[in-house]
Amino acid sequence: MKKSKILMFLMAAVFLMGTILSGCGGQKPAAQQQANAPKYKIKLATQLPDSHPIAAAAILYAKKVKERSNGEIEITVFNNGTLGQERDLVEGMKLGTVDMANVNSALMTSFAPRWQVFSLPYLFQSEEHMYKVVNGPIGQQLFKELEPSGLKGLAYQWSGFRSITTKKGPVNVPEDLKGLKIRTMPAKTMVDGINAMGGIATPMDQGAVYNALQSGILDGWENNPATVLSFKMNEVCPYFSYTNHFAAPNILLIGQKSWAKLSPEAQKVLMEVSVESQKDESEIFQKTEKDVVEKLKAAGMKFNEVNSQPFFERAKPLWKSLEDVVGKQTFDEIENLRSK
Repeated sequence: MKKSKILMFLMAAVFLMGTILSGCGGQKPAAQQQANAPKYKIKLATQLPDSHPIAAAAILYAKKVKERSNGEIEITVFNNGTLGQERDLVEGMKLGTVDMANVNSALMTSFAPRWQVFSLPYLFQSEEHMYKVVNGPIGQQLFKELEPSGLKGLAYQWSGFRSITTKKGPVNVPEDLKGLKIRTMPAKTMVDGINAMGGIATPMDQGAVYNALQSGILDGWENNPATVLSFKMNEVCPYFSYTNHFAAPNILLIGQKSWAKLSPEAQKVLMEVSVESQKDESEIFQKTEKDVVEKLKAAGMKFNEVNSQPFFERAKPLWKSLEDVVGKQTFDEIENLRSK
């Protein structure tokens, strides 16, 4: 055989071997690709920026679910209000256009009246007190009361104490709130609470608050330091007064339509990671809170401690007004858990 023919034969053999090897170690066969694809794709939304502890916890939640399910469940997180404000997300879950969301519990009063309890001023003494309430019979029963509305509760999460922030000066006593238009969430009990404390409650979706403060429609709003920093509210509302009046938890929800599409095994994974998410979110919140306050101080925000007792005395009658709705036994149990 001539040398040229031998050379051509060797080149052809090398080419053939390379093709076989690339098929083995390069592009995976279609069947194998399909086997590795997620079986369930879920949308999880918040209205909060990625930097917020609750939004960061949502990203961690998605990661843990994917790992725990061996890639069978893939959760895509939409933070920053990409899929809408919290009310939009709740409606989306009911319709099935949004699978999951993390929203404030105050919104649930539209679907189950007893949820007003979480919006009462000075209901919880501490984060630990809140966990005792929500992780016990009270919290689980309230989740059940959402189910007829097409929502399933997965976990309660700490969202900090909410305090008053104002534009023109600090708030030290209830009289300092007189005549001030203070933004609240669109929840009746929160509106009643701010009015009882001495302000003029002005319900408004979060997305409109910055411009309303900037233009003078609002004189202040109420929230925790992490949310102040996340939405840069310190730029238009530089006085933070530690009234610590609301501690309504955030809640992780899934629409009943989306839940029904999952296998029992997939549902179990979501529930297990949801239980763990409470601790995960709390740790993220605690780690960032001190740092957040320091950043806000460096940016010029002024913080002042407040004796909350006078505000509490004004707001306490609201508890009595809701006894027929919430149940006296529920209030008694919440009080008993303070000291345990």
